[in-house]
Amino acid sequence: MGDSILLLFLIIAVLLFVFLLLRQLNLWYWKINTLVSLLEEIRALLRYNLPEEVVKKISETFSKESSSTPILTKENDATKTKSTVQLSDKDWLCRCGTVNSKLDAICKKCGRAPNAVV
Repeated sequence: MGDSILLLFLIIAVLLFVFLLLRQLNLWYWKINTLVSLLEEIRALLRYNLPEEVVKKISETFSKESSSTPILTKENDATKTKSTVQLSDKDWLCRCGTVNSKLDAICKKCGRAPNAVV
């Protein structure tokens, strides 16, 4: 009886290992991990309507901070100081760098719409 239980646990462990190995092989073959990262970049571009350089900066900050909300670090040209802005789901960031509420139809600073392509 004890040997059959041990054999059952061994079979389950081997099947679990094979499943995890085949799962990683499947993700690699179909390039699912790459697709997910590209979709995250596209979502950031569409959501915040930012140039690619800013999105790369956001992505780098995202991976360093490992938080659930994006963080944008912006350098002020006049004072050469860096300011960090944390965006929530209720905010949108304009191309000019102003953080606006979702309730705002246009940017407070420049007057652009949230989805304006300029």
